[in-house]
Amino acid sequence: MQPAAPFARWSAVLAAGLGCLAFAVVVATFPLASMAGQLNPQIVASTLVTLAFAAVGLLVALRQPRNPMGWLLLAGS
Repeated sequence: MQPAAPFARWSAVLAAGLGCLAFAVVVATFPLASMAGQLNPQIVASTLVTLAFAAVGLLVALRQPRNPMGWLLLAGS
């Protein structure tokens, strides 16, 4: 069980970092689109879907680090 411990720790750190990065990008989308005069319902819906993908990917990657689906959802968001 010892070799899996560093992997689990680093994967949790990486997942949390990617989740925070995705959240920051999603949050920054609203003011930037508003200042550019391009805030419309499509951008809002797309941003909310991206946030949902990031949240689910973060949960899966934190709880099951060897499951590639969580990492794909995080990377896709």
